[in-house]
Amino acid sequence: YGQGQLLVVNNRLLVSSEDGRLVVVEAEQGKELHSMELLDGVTWNYPAVAGPFLLMRNGSEMVCLFSPGPTQNGE
Repeated sequence: YGQGQLLVVNNRLLVSSEDGRLVVVEAEQGKELHSMELLDGVTWNYPAVAGPFLLMRNGSEMVCLFSPGPTQNGE
């Protein structure tokens, strides 16, 4: 992940990679669960979580993702 940063949330590692990808890794097994390109250029800043929002930025842009909580029936 280069000079990426990580954050642990709900037994998942959220990795902000140097190339602007967000990678979700299962913390105990180390299995990569999901990866998405979010930012262009070098990204060295830590991701941040505030409630259901994930914020990620580099020197020129920022993204905010929303993750709703589980529904009443657990889905």
